[in-house]
Amino acid sequence: MNIDSITFAPLEGVTTYYFRQVYKEFFGGIDMFYTPFLGVAHSHNFMKRDKKEYLPFQEDTIPQILTNKVEDFVWAAKTLQDVGYSEINLNMGCPSGTVVSKGRGSGMLGDTVALSKFFDGVFESIERLSLPALSVKTRVGLEEYDETPMIAKVLAGFPFSEIIVHARLRADFYKKAPNPESFGLIRDAILAGPYGESVKIAYNGDLFSCEDVERFSEAFPEVRRIMLGRGLLRNPFLAMELKGLPVPEDRGPVLISFLERIFEEYSAILSGEKDVMFKMKDLLIYMTEGMEKDSKPVKAMKKARNRSELFSAIYELYR
Repeated sequence: MNIDSITFAPLEGVTTYYFRQVYKEFFGGIDMFYTPFLGVAHSHNFMKRDKKEYLPFQEDTIPQILTNKVEDFVWAAKTLQDVGYSEINLNMGCPSGTVVSKGRGSGMLGDTVALSKFFDGVFESIERLSLPALSVKTRVGLEEYDETPMIAKVLAGFPFSEIIVHARLRADFYKKAPNPESFGLIRDAILAGPYGESVKIAYNGDLFSCEDVERFSEAFPEVRRIMLGRGLLRNPFLAMELKGLPVPEDRGPVLISFLERIFEEYSAILSGEKDVMFKMKDLLIYMTEGMEKDSKPVKAMKKARNRSELFSAIYELYR
């Protein structure tokens, strides 16, 4: 397969700074991480929890922001630039109802005239103020695939550093299968556009195994960049496998140690074991996706009330 770059997708509430640091202790193969989106308040500040995502400066991390206002983008870009970041990412993919109702995330895709005007202001500001490069993570439409051509036209008209395409509609959330045809349409528009030679194109969506990536590479051999999200949670070794890095024959002990370290980190920052258990179960939902839901250890993890019960189930699952 012809993959040059593997990045770790941002998952709200899961791939936090603490998770990313522990992940890097145990696994490899990731070229770049993204923060979960940083919400930009109109008062121009980041919440305390968001500051932990980008402070201190992390060379292997790109901050992702959520905004649809040029002035808010400019403030966020300058703030992150002052910390040391040379690239930021704009979230145009979040399908959350509260986000979309405010015209942010994938809600931006519903009005391509407004979207084009937004990027006119953003790139004018980037050039005038020498702000960081901008990449974007987008879906292919809001409600219908008929929207994709106009979205592609807008994206092709601006000098993004990278365009990461999650090949689903907002209406699909994460349930329906990705639509490779719509990804191909956006790819073709970008390559044919005025910045086609300089804009990197990446694919995101339901890459859970080496076989999935191989099939993608066969369909789109010229696209050499992928973003993995749920696939890396289901199989944290996936990027290592794709890059041919050594993977332990017995993976269970590594996964157990990883989860023990995650539990320690959450315990140090959260107010009590109940909150830690909620966070651990959120993570384990992703890690056990694809497993038999009625299996004894999976059911036991869901019902666990404390660390002892939780790890009793984890040991049974991974040993």
